[in-house]
Amino acid sequence: MVIDETVLELTGVEIESVRPCASGIEIVARTQQRSADCPDCGEASDRVHSYYCRQPADVPIGGRPTRLRLRLKRFRCTSAACPRVTFAEPVPVWLARRSRRTQRLTAALEALAVALGGQAGSRQAHRLHMPCSGQTLLRLIRRTPAPSAEPPRVIGVDDWAKQRGQVYGTLIVDLERRRLIELLEDRQAETLMAWLRHQPGVQVIARDRSAEYRKPAETVLPQCQQVADRWHLLKNLKDMLERLVTRHRRALAPARPEAPAPQPSQPTFATIPRLRDSDHLRYGATARQERHQQREQLFREMQEVQAKGLTQAEIARQLGLAPNTVRSYLARGGPPAEVCPRPPRPKLIDPYVTHLTERWQAGCRNASALWRDLKALGFHGARSRVARWVRERREQPAPTTAPRFRAAFQTEKPAPTSTDRTTASPEAVPDSRSLVWLLMRSPEALTPDQSAQLDRLRHVARLDLSYDLAQRFLAMIRTRAEAQLEPWLQAAMRTGMREWQTLATGLRQDLAAIRAALTTPWSNGQTEGQVNKLKLYKRQMYGRAKLDLLRARMLRPL
Repeated sequence: MVIDETVLELTGVEIESVRPCASGIEIVARTQQRSADCPDCGEASDRVHSYYCRQPADVPIGGRPTRLRLRLKRFRCTSAACPRVTFAEPVPVWLARRSRRTQRLTAALEALAVALGGQAGSRQAHRLHMPCSGQTLLRLIRRTPAPSAEPPRVIGVDDWAKQRGQVYGTLIVDLERRRLIELLEDRQAETLMAWLRHQPGVQVIARDRSAEYRKPAETVLPQCQQVADRWHLLKNLKDMLERLVTRHRRALAPARPEAPAPQPSQPTFATIPRLRDSDHLRYGATARQERHQQREQLFREMQEVQAKGLTQAEIARQLGLAPNTVRSYLARGGPPAEVCPRPPRPKLIDPYVTHLTERWQAGCRNASALWRDLKALGFHGARSRVARWVRERREQPAPTTAPRFRAAFQTEKPAPTSTDRTTASPEAVPDSRSLVWLLMRSPEALTPDQSAQLDRLRHVARLDLSYDLAQRFLAMIRTRAEAQLEPWLQAAMRTGMREWQTLATGLRQDLAAIRAALTTPWSNGQTEGQVNKLKLYKRQMYGRAKLDLLRARMLRPL
């Protein structure tokens, strides 16, 4: 039976038969060439020396594995001066030299490897009747050359976590073509500068507001336009509002009327004061100890109510607690033990703390000078890390501190929330994040209850002013009203609140990039999407992917 080779897309051979076998389907074919050129001397020869058979695997047919039996010739070289006695005829274009699978099967396996990785791709390949091991798929990924890309003109830069909180790399995206173009092994400024030196055609760089990516662009490509990401601008506003609301949260609690303390037999859970998020960070062990004392007091109240013969459900209703909380406290015979906080993660500055302490005790109070000292010792972190270390230890303003910031050192820091139940507010104040959400939410999207909460917020003069400034900033970002930026910065500086002044000062230091964010269409949205895709690949490979494997999978489009 002769079958047209074009039906099976096997050009250059003559198919003799297609027959079932124990392993699937076997296609028997032979080449049609009657002569071939010697690879050494180039002389044509039609003298057949012998025949040999190759059996490459092919894509499945009808859901069954396929294997070819391809008969090839060996020719005898007719040139007496040629050192080669025999040579094999060239293989068809769809079969690589010395390959054990056809090129279309290799392409299908490469696509599976890029999409699913090693083990997952191997399992799927077996289901599709193209059996292949996971290690073979990883070799296919690594040997696949990265597709050639045109020199980028507009790029987005962001970091990605190799080990979250410890080791980070840099991801670079071509925003015009919406594809990844490079993965760098770290996020140091020197690494990005080395890459930018080979990209003179870059005209626009979209980035977040970190100095690690701002300074390399200014140094290597000073003519390049930098664009601050608009989402990060909104995040800066949200973080600032959260600090501001935390500082003024005590003023939101309504005044407690003069009245005798509630009887122990009628306690309410709402009267138990709750510590603020900032108190946990600022006071650490003291705050945890106070909360543990609150739980012990709550357990004693449960025992007093239980002594009256009430059931656990009735105790929960009377104290305003969840039934599971009452059940667990009484079953345990006390409140849960105090949980010790986990140790902090190592920081880049940790190996240099001893040197910093010596310099600090010697009288050096300048963060920039300390940072330059550490750079000479091999420190790769940004100046902001050293400045944060200095700020935690500074008790008096530096001689170079601007007058408008000196008042921040004289502002009284908020004390921890008192645990005295007789002075606590009967109404629980929402947490800082909920209050910030009210300040940033559009007024038209608020429910009546949320509008009432916002009105109570605005009774505090500083929060009322902050609400107006926040809404102006949000409207400016949404409508890209670049002309309103300078008046808004001036208004923020005139508030007299250190949080707004710090935000405005930071924005002025990056003013050109922020203006570009309001006047150009570029942002880091596509870059964040590529970071999300990279996270998917890392989880798909169970966190065991090396940089070269990640780069090969990310650079090759699906």
